[in-house]
Amino acid sequence: MVAAHRCVLAARSTVFKASLFDPIKERTSLTTTATIVQQVDDMDASAFKALLGFIYGDLLLVSADDDNEGVLLRQLLVVVHRYDLPRLREMCENKLGEVPSSDMQQNFTDLLQSREGTDVVFEVGGETFAAHRCILAARSTVFRALLLGPMKKEGTSTVVHVDDMDATAFEAMLGFICGESLPVPADHENEGVMLQHLLVAADRYDVPRLRLLCEKKLCENICVSTAMTILALAEQHGCNGLKKACYDFLRFRDNLREALATDGFDHLCRSCPTVMKDVILAMLQFS
Repeated sequence: MVAAHRCVLAARSTVFKASLFDPIKERTSLTTTATIVQQVDDMDASAFKALLGFIYGDLLLVSADDDNEGVLLRQLLVVVHRYDLPRLREMCENKLGEVPSSDMQQNFTDLLQSREGTDVVFEVGGETFAAHRCILAARSTVFRALLLGPMKKEGTSTVVHVDDMDATAFEAMLGFICGESLPVPADHENEGVMLQHLLVAADRYDVPRLRLLCEKKLCENICVSTAMTILALAEQHGCNGLKKACYDFLRFRDNLREALATDGFDHLCRSCPTVMKDVILAMLQFS
């Protein structure tokens, strides 16, 4: 017997999607956590496990040193044809040649956007977002504790109310968790503001790669009008690299003088009084 997560399988295979979602919808609500047992006939167990390894890790787990490599590859070719996994088929056929690019991120993004098989709903700022708890749990320790801890034991409908969070940033974070790309285009009208909200979300839900990407982009977004606000954000969320970038910008007399006249300076005074010591020292150097 091999255990797996239905939404992960459905994201990667249209055959799994049809077999795991459609019949289940007729028999039981998607809000339950009931385990489904499916019998798989006429299939080699090792090949099926290798198939699951590919679905989860996007890797062909067949060693070139394996004495039975050729046999396992031929068995895998039968399996991938049955479960509609064209990339794995190409990898088996071209084991010693060029491997096609990964489609895993697009698979998970498509599943999120389709809302098929979702089993958790977030209410954020008056908007609702449906997602798959096991995917969120795989990418965030906070989501894992929240969704696979007490809520799993309750076995009830999962609706999570999220307070003090920008809805657009939360949706963008879900997109990153599934698609692994920063969902804020460089020409976005409010790119800087969006990146700040997204960094807060990434820090709150422990998505370190997203946090680092936001921090890097914000370092490129520092200007007179944003320096003080970004400095406060960096202090509150422990972003030392971002904080240093703000200080590097403010060490120039004209930049500091203009930044002191912005609303961001008032915000910094209220939210991060300890940082004011550094700013005052910088002012004294120019006096």
